[in-house]
Amino acid sequence: MMKTKFTKMMAIFVMLLMIVPIGYGNVKAAITPSSTAMITVSGIKGDTNVELYKVIGVDVDSTTNTPKNPMYLWHPDVMEWVKAYDNAHGTNYIAKTGDIHNAVTDEFNGSMDTAKQDEFWQTMAKDIRNGTLDLGVTASQKSDGSVAFPNSNMGGYLVLATPEPSAPGKYSSRIYKPTTAILTPTFDNGVWNLKNTTVSLKSSDGTIDKTIDDETVEVGQKLTYTISATIPAYTPDVENRYVNVGDKFPEGLTYNKDVKVYADEACTTQLTTGFTKYETPTADATFSVRFEDAFVAAHGGEMVYLRYTGTVNKNVEYALINNAFVNGPFNYGGSTQVVARSYGFILHKVGENNANLQGAEFEVKKKNGSEALSFIKMADGEYRLAEASETGKTTVLTTGASGTLQVEGIATGEFILKETKAPNGGYVLPNGEITLTLIDSEPNGMLDAGSGVTKTGSIQLGEEVKINDIILEFTVINGKGFDLPVTGGMGTMLFTILGLGLMIGAATLVITMRKKESNLH
Repeated sequence: MMKTKFTKMMAIFVMLLMIVPIGYGNVKAAITPSSTAMITVSGIKGDTNVELYKVIGVDVDSTTNTPKNPMYLWHPDVMEWVKAYDNAHGTNYIAKTGDIHNAVTDEFNGSMDTAKQDEFWQTMAKDIRNGTLDLGVTASQKSDGSVAFPNSNMGGYLVLATPEPSAPGKYSSRIYKPTTAILTPTFDNGVWNLKNTTVSLKSSDGTIDKTIDDETVEVGQKLTYTISATIPAYTPDVENRYVNVGDKFPEGLTYNKDVKVYADEACTTQLTTGFTKYETPTADATFSVRFEDAFVAAHGGEMVYLRYTGTVNKNVEYALINNAFVNGPFNYGGSTQVVARSYGFILHKVGENNANLQGAEFEVKKKNGSEALSFIKMADGEYRLAEASETGKTTVLTTGASGTLQVEGIATGEFILKETKAPNGGYVLPNGEITLTLIDSEPNGMLDAGSGVTKTGSIQLGEEVKINDIILEFTVINGKGFDLPVTGGMGTMLFTILGLGLMIGAATLVITMRKKESNLH
């Protein structure tokens, strides 16, 4: 019986020994310098050409079949490019000296800041596409949905995708973000092995977008706008391809005729050919840039960036809306808008019995500013922040017949309001200052609850401060002077005169009575 049990146990043990190596071999594969695996690229939408560019290699010892130290080496064709990138950006992604001068440094690792990674790969992708970086395509396929690249060598790959519509007279405005595919060995259960990998492309079907450097503005302020527009990928049969990109300014914004075209989002690589600028305003556009056929053919599926400025002028409105646009053949097009907002305040000046007080004078400074701001008088009690070149400016703001002072065309922030002359009618000039706080943190054209009014000194404020969208409204109360009692004044003099009169009268009466008594005797 014991022998039978022992025999069964040994049989099970031997079977396990046989199973384990077989199972291990199915999931693990020891690497060699020539090991390959499959890269699958998904997230493809529509006919798209997918290209792999090998930029990093893995150094494996041919005798021991284990990775060397350093493990990762930049591809020889990108070494000089990475060095130039390091010099331009203050990074250290490639070893500069010694026998491992092409090694990938520890600074270039999986824990890198995402923004730095994006900048690096997008810059490399741009330079590959424009020919600055002459790097041959490792593999390419055209597909829709997903595509597989079997037998790919170990290393790091840059994946670039470009839409290539195949139906006649079509275009695609889809933009694919540069992606990386990593085939590197991992050490697991005592074996270096290489596994297949799948990457998913990220893309957008956008046509145009626009940003502004400041959304809360004042008269005279220069604003910087950036348009990002897609150059669509047209089919080869389309002739006379073009793309127009431009903007339409509102009346309260002056275009400075300074549009520039760039190849990158950071607007550091300026383009100077392949397009024509039209900077004379028309009914439809303040300016436009027309990209010609050769440019569109060469840059289909890529983004271009326009940067330009406008200055807020005297025709400022509380909401400055301008509309950017892009258009091309076969109804390609889109538009977008951004809004810049200006703000203001209304001051009500009242006296006794809540009477409106005309003629009170004020000056306005920015907090920590040394000089009073200049304004243009628009109407009785109404003022707008002045442009630097305007004539007829004043720093004195006077309440109108209704006792109201209205100020427009200022941005958010803190302002100091000081009364410099009291209204007529016996009213006195208070000491101290009023601080106005205008906050629109979103911004959405609605002053935040933190906006308000505070005061110092003898200034009296009304009980209620109103926030009317982008206007702060409040009341300032003035008081009249009063007389102080003065020793030796008319009150004392009157008593003195009366007292002297009584004394003189009493003396006269005594003298008269004595004379009468003398006559009787």
